[in-house]
Amino acid sequence: MTIQEKLQKSYLAKLVSTPRGRAHVLSICVEGESNGEGQVFERALAKVDEPSVAKMIKRHQADEILHTRLFQERLDAQGVAVPPVPDHLKLIDRLDAALGNVIDRTIETREDIMHMYLVLQVIEERAITQFGEIGPAFTAVDPETAATFATIAKDEERHLKYCHAIAKRFAPDPITHDRELARYRALEARVFADTTRDNMAWSLDNGVVDFGFLGNVFWRGMKSLGQRTQPTMPTTYWTAAAAA
Repeated sequence: MTIQEKLQKSYLAKLVSTPRGRAHVLSICVEGESNGEGQVFERALAKVDEPSVAKMIKRHQADEILHTRLFQERLDAQGVAVPPVPDHLKLIDRLDAALGNVIDRTIETREDIMHMYLVLQVIEERAITQFGEIGPAFTAVDPETAATFATIAKDEERHLKYCHAIAKRFAPDPITHDRELARYRALEARVFADTTRDNMAWSLDNGVVDFGFLGNVFWRGMKSLGQRTQPTMPTTYWTAAAAA
C-alpha cells in the first residue's frame, strides 16, 4: 500500500466514524445512482431492436433503481438530516459536462449507443473501485451498510459486463471503441480527482469531518498538494489497460 493509499484510507475511516460523515457519503451514493441513468436506458431501449440487448438494458435499469432505494434506506438509518449534495460535488454532472453532455444527448445511431455505454462503463468502473474502498471502511462502524456496498458492488460488476458487450456490439470498429474508451477514462480520472478534492474541502469547511485544528490544516495542505502532484486518479481498469 502506497503512502497516498494509506492517507486516503485514514481520511475515509475518519469520515465514516460519525453518523453525519456516513450520511454524507451515502447521500452522494444516492445522488450518483439516481442521476440521469434512467433516461439513458429509456433512450437506448427506444433505439434497440435486439431482444438480448434490450434484456440487459432493462435489467441494468431495474438494478439502478434498486440501488438507489438500498442506499436511501441506509442513509435514513443514520438518523441525521443532511443537505442536498452541492452541485459542485455531483460527479456524474461534472463528468457529463466535461464530455460535452453525452448523457443528455439524443441517440440517433448505433455509434451513439456505443458512446453512451462507454460513458456508463467508466462510471461503473469508478463505482466498483470506490465501493471496494468505501464498503470495508463501514465494516467496524456500520456493518449493515458495509454489506449493502458489497451487494451492490457485485451487481456493478455484472453491469460492467453489460457495458462491455453493448459498447462493442454497437461500435463501428475496434479502433474507434478503444480510442473513445481511453478518452473517456482519462477525462473521468481528471474529473474524479477534482471532485474528490472539492469534496474533501467542503467536508472540512462544513464540519462533516473534523481532525482538529492541526489535522484540518494538514488535510487542506494535502488537497493543495494533490492538485499539483496528482491531477488524475485513474481506476485500476485504466491502469491495467495501459499496462497491457
